[in-house]
Amino acid sequence: LEANRSLYLNPTSQAASSQDMDGQGFADLRTEAIDALIAMLQDPAPEPRAAAALALGRLRASDKPAALKGLTQVVLEDEEEYVRARALLAIGMIGGEPSENFLLEYEPPSLTLRAYALLSVGLLPEIGYRTHTGLNNQLNSNNPSTVMAAWWALSRHPDKNHATAARQLIRSAPSPWLASDALHSLGKAQSQQNDNLLAHVLLGESKPMNVRSWDLLTDVASKKPLVREAN
Repeated sequence: LEANRSLYLNPTSQAASSQDMDGQGFADLRTEAIDALIAMLQDPAPEPRAAAALALGRLRASDKPAALKGLTQVVLEDEEEYVRARALLAIGMIGGEPSENFLLEYEPPSLTLRAYALLSVGLLPEIGYRTHTGLNNQLNSNNPSTVMAAWWALSRHPDKNHATAARQLIRSAPSPWLASDALHSLGKAQSQQNDNLLAHVLLGESKPMNVRSWDLLTDVASKKPLVREAN
């Protein structure tokens, strides 16, 4: 063992070469990886295309226009919806004004892709006024998945109108769980108007029966009791 001691104490040549690599070396490797992933977006099998899309998003390749171009092409042309969905998420992870502009102008062909596009907006590092307005408009949708995705995105980018949107959602949410999340967000924003609504719903100072989520929650409780009798 003593004779082989140096094998364990001295770093291997491979480890040494990685330790000696400078910033330019890592940048070159990153560029090679991005180029390979962009090429993989054209793979004949859908699984590699989906994996490549997400990997590009995780690399935050906002400095590589070809990455965003490849992802937008997948969103618009890929035959598999789940591959398109992952490309949408990657566009949000990449971020930047070009990504936001694409998501703002994108017209999803299905409700599923609409929800993913909204989630992608939530992944953007920051969003502008037009995007905020679009998210708030989606809260009026009749589709629950659209409303939930829009609210999640808004929660990632709260603005001065966030409390107003939360109060609207509490009164009209298609899901009691979504209304609960909106209530939670109100608790973080201190204002007399928010306190009044929280007291109205949570403390029983007046009947909350006009809040849609209350009806939904009581309906769930009546149909699916938490404790069932043993057979």
